[in-house]
Amino acid sequence: MARQWFNRPAHAERKGGSCGSSVAPPMIRGMRVTVDAALCEANALCEQLAPEVFHVDEDDELHILQAEVPPELADRVREAVRACPKTALSLAED
Repeated sequence: MARQWFNRPAHAERKGGSCGSSVAPPMIRGMRVTVDAALCEANALCEQLAPEVFHVDEDDELHILQAEVPPELADRVREAVRACPKTALSLAED
């Protein structure tokens, strides 16, 4: 699916508050990462690339710490998905 960008015109004003800029930053909406536990061998390449999102515990089980990927981590998570030697990670973007 295609990404959607939400911007307000520069002349738009916020209602009900006085903080921040009047222009919303571009957002990546609905990016989610999942793991197929049957395929995962806990190689931890994903954890090395994005430790804020992936964690392999002492029992060699992968835990996804943030299934909804923050925009600032999107590129690193995409790289982690590509780097998985067992293709156990999946990424869905709206």
